[in-house]
Amino acid sequence: MNKVLIALCMLFIASFASAHPQDGLNPEELLRYYIKVFNQEDARALEDVYHFPNVKIQSGKLVVQESKDVPIDYAALKKTGWKYSKINRIKSISEGANSALLEMDYSRYNANDQDFLRLTGFYVLTKNAGYWQILSFTNIGAPALDTPTR
Repeated sequence: MNKVLIALCMLFIASFASAHPQDGLNPEELLRYYIKVFNQEDARALEDVYHFPNVKIQSGKLVVQESKDVPIDYAALKKTGWKYSKINRIKSISEGANSALLEMDYSRYNANDQDFLRLTGFYVLTKNAGYWQILSFTNIGAPALDTPTR
C-alpha cells in the first residue's frame, strides 16, 4: 500500500513539474499572457510561450529561430525607448483544434507612459504540445529594431 501511495505522490508531483503556465489558456489568453511575460522580460516563460523552430517576419526579413534562446533582443528594443507594451485589441481570424491565427493591435510605451508606436501583429499559434504556443508572427508597421522611432 505504501508503494502505491508513494507512486501516486510522485506522479502528482511530476504532473506539476511538467505543467506550463499557459495550460488551459485559449489563443487570446495566450497572447495576453505573452505580453505580460514579454513586459516582465521573463526569458524562461518566453521560451515556453514560443514553439521552436519559430519564424518571424519583420521589416520584410525572415528569421527562423531553431533554438530556445529567447528571440527578443531587449537591448535593441530598449534603445527605441521601449519600456512596456500594451494590447489595444485582439481579433481571432481563424481557430481550429490545434492551430489558430490571431491579429493583435498593440502599442509600445516609453518610461513616461507615452504611446510612441502602434503595431499590428499576426500570430500563428500551434497546440502541438497540448497547450498553445506562438509558432510564427509578423508585425505590420514595425521598424527594424536598429531604426530609432521618434
